[in-house]
Amino acid sequence: MRRQFSYFVLLVVVMMMAAAMPVPAVAVLAPAFALTYPASFTSTPALHDLEGNDVSSVRAGRQAMLAMHVVNVEPREMPFLAIIEVRDSDDITVHLGWTGGRAGPNSAHDLGWSWLPDRPGNYELRTFVVSELKSPRVLSAVETKAVTVVK
Repeated sequence: MRRQFSYFVLLVVVMMMAAAMPVPAVAVLAPAFALTYPASFTSTPALHDLEGNDVSSVRAGRQAMLAMHVVNVEPREMPFLAIIEVRDSDDITVHLGWTGGRAGPNSAHDLGWSWLPDRPGNYELRTFVVSELKSPRVLSAVETKAVTVVK
């Protein structure tokens, strides 16, 4: 059975990282809650090479860009915290990135993070959006993309 990261647990991990607390390397996590109302945002994960091209594989030990296209589908300005996670083939989080801001009505934002994969293998990019860390509300569904790291 595939273990699933819940929004709640991922937020706890983000808060621990923000507070500079140690994060356990491996944890068995159960779902806490899911998006049960219409999404206010969409989030699309992508992997780019250093020239900005959309790719599905990169080389181990070479820098790549994790990208996320975030769209506020609401007709009003909204605060957001965009989160991107990279999981390895064992379903373990190997990289976590996030950024926050305010999105104007019906606006789109392209976000990016540097990633230096250290091992070849199959990975999954996972993205989603929450309102904030203090009182988080889930604003998007989790979107995924499979990527490969080669030697």
